Amino acid sequence: MTGQRIAIIGAVAAGGSAAFKIKRIQPQATVQVFEADEFISYAACGLPYYVSGVIEDYRHMIMRDPADFAQAGIELFTSHQVESIDLSRRAIHVSNQKEQARKTFPFDTLLLATGARSFIPRVEGVHLHGVAGLRTLGDGLELYSMAHQSNIKRVVIIGGGYIGLELAESFKVLGKDVTLVEQQERVMPGIDDDMSALLEEEVSRKGVALRTGESLVAFAGDRQNQVRRVITDQGEYDVDLAVMALGVVPNSELAAEAGIRLGSRGAVVVDRYQRSSVPEVFAAGDCAETFHRVLQKNVYIPLGTNANRQGRLAAENICGVRKEYRGSLGSAVAKVFDRSLARTGLSEKEARDHEIPAAATKIEARDNAPYYPGGSSLHIKLVYNIFSGEILGAQIVGSEKAVKRIDVLAAAISSRMTLEELSDVDLAYAPPFSEVWDALSVAAAASEGERLRKKDLTGKEPS
Repeated sequence: MTGQRIAIIGAVAAGGSAAFKIKRIQPQATVQVFEADEFISYAACGLPYYVSGVIEDYRHMIMRDPADFAQAGIELFTSHQVESIDLSRRAIHVSNQKEQARKTFPFDTLLLATGARSFIPRVEGVHLHGVAGLRTLGDGLELYSMAHQSNIKRVVIIGGGYIGLELAESFKVLGKDVTLVEQQERVMPGIDDDMSALLEEEVSRKGVALRTGESLVAFAGDRQNQVRRVITDQGEYDVDLAVMALGVVPNSELAAEAGIRLGSRGAVVVDRYQRSSVPEVFAAGDCAETFHRVLQKNVYIPLGTNANRQGRLAAENICGVRKEYRGSLGSAVAKVFDRSLARTGLSEKEARDHEIPAAATKIEARDNAPYYPGGSSLHIKLVYNIFSGEILGAQIVGSEKAVKRIDVLAAAISSRMTLEELSDVDLAYAPPFSEVWDALSVAAAASEGERLRKKDLTGKEPS
């Protein structure tokens, strides 16, 4: 592996992490990183908070700049679009977008870290001025500019997932009139309905006009091609700015054109070593599938945490370390006004969709001692195997103290702990942080009691 030529397509999360890891393991390797954008290695998760002005300078979200790449001995090519992959010659064909020049770069090993892009529906008016998305740093700069204009008063957000809810808060911080349209019957479709209902209460309480069960039909504009109305299957909304937050799709076209196998939602199929169907090609991040720790199979989970871990792991395997990806649980948190959402593992619906004999229990508990001021409720839902008691997933809605507890639950699921085992874990206690019996201990004990009752009613475990 000494002195190999490694080409990496993408320089945001997975690609940047991989490049630096490779140079640490193999300083003599030639590492060339190609990025179609001018921005590299930035924290996209901070973009909603930049739009609101909570993060005052977008440069604070940039983790590494070109000088850092150069200092590490990495050849970085920004504004360079990879047009095709020639597997027979082990080369990529690249276009320099600034100089309008094309060049071919050979490689021994290739890493695809092309990420994902916002899903943009093919509806009338989607290209009007004032119809925006939020995925890249460039998107963030453009949306910030529009959001801070005094004539932008009415904002409609299409999509009620993580980005949609975070942007609803951002625009309310800016004093805008905000409407949020979600096609599903509940916001945050990835969690169970009874938990998303708690988020809807908070969103509505903060003055966001929530419209669930409505589908986008079209945008309508004026003679200057400025968006003026959002049209759904149930009505129309006057608007100065429309933001689409409808999720993402993997940037996997290069892989598909090269004959590399695609799988879940069009993402690149990878093994536990991040190797694609072509031995000399690896893939990591939002363009690739992710091995799910509970389901024990590949799914699509586009998260920055996964991207960075997969990028580092791909780097190790490219350098011959031979290390398996242990899997993801889809652990995530989000701030929704004064409430926090935290989740890990499977939801109740996901477990049942995968025909796992699962049940769930939800409790409400305090996040500190009842005699200590300032506490609030934590709504905790545990999903578990009804026969074994193994914890499969969890969701928490409440204060920011949900974050500590979801991390405990992620560790518990990774260790295949049962409800009974979790109820016996020695969790820390002090009045400002929990009751003597922590909310997790209470949830585990209540869930175990309910599991035993349900198991008796269900009967024997299926063979």
